Amino acid sequence: ARARLARNLLALDEEQRETGFVTVSQDELASGAGLIRQTVAKALGEWRRNGWLLTGRGRIVVLNRRALEKVAQAGLD
Repeated sequence: ARARLARNLLALDEEQRETGFVTVSQDELASGAGLIRQTVAKALGEWRRNGWLLTGRGRIVVLNRRALEKVAQAGLD
């Protein structure tokens, strides 16, 4: 689940790179990754505490792409 979420978030970050942040709700992230919102909220909270991203009202700023890429790759093994 976290790997799918990380891949989805990284793809959105790439698409919206020029803005410096991703504009997306937790519901939209959940839908895009095939998850429930609570799972997304838990993962985003953990990643925020780890310093990998910043979150706020429909916006996410990815601070540590490498860490998210590792999570995304872990789901492919």
